Amino acid sequence: MGDFNPKINQFEKQTSENNIVERDLSWLHENLNNQPIYTPHYGDVTELNTERTIIDLVGKETIAFIVSDLMDLLETSVAVYEKNGDYAFGMFNSGWCQLMDSASRKLCNTDDNKIALSCGKWHCHDDCWNNSAKAAITSKKTTDIDCIGGIKLFAEPIFVNNQVVGTINIGYGNPPKETATLQKLAHDYNIDFELLKAKSYEYNPRPNFIIEIAKKRLLSVAKLIGEIITRKQAEQQLIDSKAKFEALFENSPLPTYLWKQENNELVLYNFNLASVRFTQKKISDIKGITLSQMYGDNQQIFDDFNQCFKQKTTIEREINYRFKTTGEKKYLNVKYTYVKPDFVMVITQDITDQKLAEQTLKKGNERYQKAQQLGKVGNWEYNIQTTEFWGSEQAKIIYGFNPNSEVFSVHEVESCITERERVHRALLDLIEENKPYNLEFDIITHNTQERKTITSIARLEHDENGNPLKVTGVIHDITDRKLAEQALKISEENYRSLF
Repeated sequence: MGDFNPKINQFEKQTSENNIVERDLSWLHENLNNQPIYTPHYGDVTELNTERTIIDLVGKETIAFIVSDLMDLLETSVAVYEKNGDYAFGMFNSGWCQLMDSASRKLCNTDDNKIALSCGKWHCHDDCWNNSAKAAITSKKTTDIDCIGGIKLFAEPIFVNNQVVGTINIGYGNPPKETATLQKLAHDYNIDFELLKAKSYEYNPRPNFIIEIAKKRLLSVAKLIGEIITRKQAEQQLIDSKAKFEALFENSPLPTYLWKQENNELVLYNFNLASVRFTQKKISDIKGITLSQMYGDNQQIFDDFNQCFKQKTTIEREINYRFKTTGEKKYLNVKYTYVKPDFVMVITQDITDQKLAEQTLKKGNERYQKAQQLGKVGNWEYNIQTTEFWGSEQAKIIYGFNPNSEVFSVHEVESCITERERVHRALLDLIEENKPYNLEFDIITHNTQERKTITSIARLEHDENGNPLKVTGVIHDITDRKLAEQALKISEENYRSLF
C-alpha cells in the first residue's frame, strides 16, 4: 500500500462531490429559458375569474415574469389564486404535471371549465386548491403537503394590508418511480402506464438546496405580488380621489379658486364655473397671476394665504372686499384650505345680503331697545318645557338682573315678587285654563333691593298639536307713575284739610 495523504484524499472527495453536483445541474445549463410555452387542452381557466383583485392589479404577464426563475429552477407547476379560489395565473412546465393535470381534467367529461372545477374528479385542481392554497388562505400560514399527483405542494399566502387576498403555490419534488405507485396513479387518472412511467423518468431531479432556494423565493414572490397590489390600489385611490375632488371642485355652487406654489410664489392655478359667474368672467383674464400681484396691497389676505400654506392649516374669516376684476364691494366669508402637496384652495361665499340684513336688524333692535328703555317696557317668555324665563334687556334691567344673562329660573324671577303666590297662581291659570293674565304687582329688584311697581300682560302660545308651548308677555315699570299718583293723592288730602 502506498503512503496515506489526508490532503490528497480530501481533495479527491471534494472533486467527486463537485462532479456529482455539476452532473445533476447539467440540465439547468441546457434548458434554462428554453422551455416551450404549454397551453392546456381545456383552455384558460383565468377567464372565469370574477374576484379579479390579483389578475387585474398585477396581471398574468407580470406574474409570469415574476415566477419565471422559479419555474427555471423547479420545472414543475405554479398557480396563483384569488381569495375566493378563482385562478389568477397557472403554469405547468414539467411533462409530469402537464400529463397529470390534463388527464384529471378529462375525467370531468365536460367542455365547460366552470362545471369541471366543481365536478370533484379534477384531482390536480381539487388537491392544489383545497388542501394547499385554500389551507394557506384560511390559516394565513405557509402550507407544505404531499400532492395527490405524486410530488409535493408548497403554498404562501399573499397579504395586502395584513389581509389575505390570495395565495401562490408551487409543485416540487421528483415524480415517483415505484411500479406500484405508478400503476395506482395510472388507474386513478386513466393514463397509460408506460406513458406515465416515461414522464416520471423524464424529469430531472433537483438537489435539496435548489428546492429550499425555490421555497424562499416563493415567499419573496408572494410579498412582491402583495406590494404590487398595495401600490396599484393606492394609485387607484389617488385617481378616484382626484376625480372626486375635481368633480366637487368644478360643480361646487360656491366660487372656488386653486392657488399653486411655483418658484416660491403662489399662483392662481385654476377656478370653477361658479367663480367665473361670480366675477362676471373676469377671473379668466388673470389666470396665472401671482399672489403678490393680486394681493400685495392687502396685507390681511396676503398673510392669510401664506399662513395657510406654511402651516398647512385652514383659515376662515369674514372680510369686506372690493373686487379688482369688477370693482364691486361685497361682504365675503373666505375659507383658505391647504391641499397636498402644494395648493391652497380658497372658497368664497357672498354674505352681502346677510350682513346688510344683520345691520338693518341691529339698527331695528337698537331702536326697539331704546324705545323699551324710554318707555320702561320689557318683554319676557316662559318656556313650559324647560321652566326657564327669558327676558329682553329692558325686562332684565327692570328686575335688576344682569343684562348679559340669557335665561332665569322660576325661583329667581318669583323671588323678586312680593305677592309671589298670587302671581304664580295667575300664571298657572293661564297655562292650565287659558284665563286672562293682566296683573299689577310690586317687585324687589335683584341687585339693588329697590321696590318697584309693574304691570304684566301675557298670553299662552300652543304648538302645532294644540299643546301649551310657552307664555309670552310684556312688563311695564309704572313705579314713577304710582309715586306721582301717591304724591298727588297726598297733595289733594292736604289741600282738603285746609277747608
